[in-house]
Amino acid sequence: MGIKVDSDNTSVEPSNASGVDNDATVNLGAANVRWKDLYLSGNIYLGGSTSANALDDYEEGTWTPTVNPTTSGSVSLTTALGSFIKVGNMVYLEAQIELSSISSPNGYIQFGGLPFSSISSPAVRRAGSIMFFNVASANVADFMIYINSGVNVINCVLGDGTTQQLDSANQLTATTSIRLAISYRVA
Repeated sequence: MGIKVDSDNTSVEPSNASGVDNDATVNLGAANVRWKDLYLSGNIYLGGSTSANALDDYEEGTWTPTVNPTTSGSVSLTTALGSFIKVGNMVYLEAQIELSSISSPNGYIQFGGLPFSSISSPAVRRAGSIMFFNVASANVADFMIYINSGVNVINCVLGDGTTQQLDSANQLTATTSIRLAISYRVA
């Protein structure tokens, strides 16, 4: 086994001892003999060499969630913590939200402040899961959430098994604790 420099293709390639190409049989490092860091100015291709196999973006960060009733009312928060991981065009978000006060909420709930806008098509997509926990009454409610095209907000509605109820905002109380776990595609 060896490594050869292909000056015609400006690449470093695995080869056998005679310099013949050794395709897809050589590892770079091992479980107990690892390279430290890898710095690239281009992409990493996993499982193929087309653009569909390119890992061209990876990010981790934080975001600050907001909560708003869509028809009327207001919500104040004591805690609004969010984190995200973005790999290619997929984003995974988590958030912890604690409410401190509510004023006449009406309509459905919209969570804003998402770090990336959703893709423009298809029009509506399921986004993930959410749990509300009302500390005062120990009630737990699960809601349906979705993201429309090209926006950076999540819509949250109650479901009764057959239709979505657009009055989810009146489920909020000053002691509501919210946990989000959401995945969606971005442009």
